[in-house]
Amino acid sequence: MLYALPLVSRCPAGRARVRKALLSILQTWAGGPVLIHETPRGPEVADHIQGQKIFLSLSYAGNTAWIALAANAPIGVDAVSLGECEDWEDVASLYFEEKTMHSLKNAPSPTRAFALAWAKLEARCKHAGLPLREKVPPPEVRTFTQWIGNSALAVALI
Repeated sequence: MLYALPLVSRCPAGRARVRKALLSILQTWAGGPVLIHETPRGPEVADHIQGQKIFLSLSYAGNTAWIALAANAPIGVDAVSLGECEDWEDVASLYFEEKTMHSLKNAPSPTRAFALAWAKLEARCKHAGLPLREKVPPPEVRTFTQWIGNSALAVALI
């Protein structure tokens, strides 16, 4: 399941609103109380819901928060707003290999190409439970991408 929560920022109040929405979604799914706990990588579902382990992933882009949930399978979501890509070449040169850099620089819109590539990279890292690492791509996994307004959205799942 994928949810968009508009008009949310990364500030503490926005993050609290996302956690509240997440809890509401999970409680509706479970038909009762559910516990989430914070980890260094973000919130995790403390309980099984209807006998299923729940995986979740969060992302923020522009003024929208994205919540991705999956039962019994890892999931990763990332969104990148074009407004967040001013220094894309500096960032890309640290994380992408030369072949990808060449492709990004020669794309019809390099900034849009970077936003989509970055969202896909981060979604795959989240799916694998790995941090971003310079020049070390995460494992390949099925990843769906789409433009939503001025944001690139990527969802990685099995």
